[in-house]
Amino acid sequence: MRLWWIVEERGVLLLHGTEPIFWLKLILALTLFALLLIAFNAVMSKWLKVEKKKFFSYNHVNEKHKKVDWIIRITFTARLGFMPIIY
Repeated sequence: MRLWWIVEERGVLLLHGTEPIFWLKLILALTLFALLLIAFNAVMSKWLKVEKKKFFSYNHVNEKHKKVDWIIRITFTARLGFMPIIY
């Protein structure tokens, strides 16, 4: 018997003891949680009459802040582009 496979009485192979339905339950629970968060945010925003914030904002305090922001954006974009090449 291999250590990483567990055989149940029903004949179903389990990896590390997880049941086959576990992943379905996990995805369902995470989806439900995400929908509840989105619904709560929408209801509270309407109730409190809050304006929707832009996902990407360009509200910079001064020129130095603007330059540093763009340096960080370009650096991380370049790193993401080179990741497949490195690994």
